[in-house]
Amino acid sequence: MADFDLLRTLAQPAQTKIVLLVMDGLGGLPRAEDDRTELEAAHTPHMDRLAREGCLGQHYPVGIGITSGSGPGHLGLFGYDPLKYEIGRGVLEAVGIGFHVTPRDVCARGNFCTLDDQGRIIDRRAGRISTEECARLVHKLNNAHIKLDADVEVFVEPVQDYRFWLVRSRTPTPNASARNRCRRARATPLLSAQQPSSTAGSPRRLRSSAMSIPLMA
Repeated sequence: MADFDLLRTLAQPAQTKIVLLVMDGLGGLPRAEDDRTELEAAHTPHMDRLAREGCLGQHYPVGIGITSGSGPGHLGLFGYDPLKYEIGRGVLEAVGIGFHVTPRDVCARGNFCTLDDQGRIIDRRAGRISTEECARLVHKLNNAHIKLDADVEVFVEPVQDYRFWLVRSRTPTPNASARNRCRRARATPLLSAQQPSSTAGSPRRLRSSAMSIPLMA
């Protein structure tokens, strides 16, 4: 993984831009009709040009033979060691919408999904609903005023398309509520990306999980 101290000494200001194109899930099996994979059989003039004019490489986000989730995968793409920086997808989503996470919060990244008549998930992306529809469903969830304990606050925020973000926060005072922190974050520009901080030689562990919520009209 990246040596951030070394990178700081090597970095130089420049006017050029770099496009990092990550192609995931390109593996395939030979087809019976021509013994070629889907990618081998595809017409790919634009990809061919990128290959000719750019730089190519293969990347293992965590390690060879380890299938990582999207959270560790994103960290690995940008040089952070996922085995050292244990930051879950829920926390990454919180950072993406500008929410300041504290030790009182449990964050979760989720999808709206579609169920059949037996309650089984038949589409884990709810037909890829629009962000506007996601916001409407999130509004209904927040209006339900989910209650766990007297000092625990739960609310949901739309992210993109079928994706949403949920936080369960233990609130010491009304002025420090998680909802208020989210509102302030929405009105405040995001800080530039920084290396995750560590304390006492080990990374701070932030709690996170993933979930799905059935799609209801």
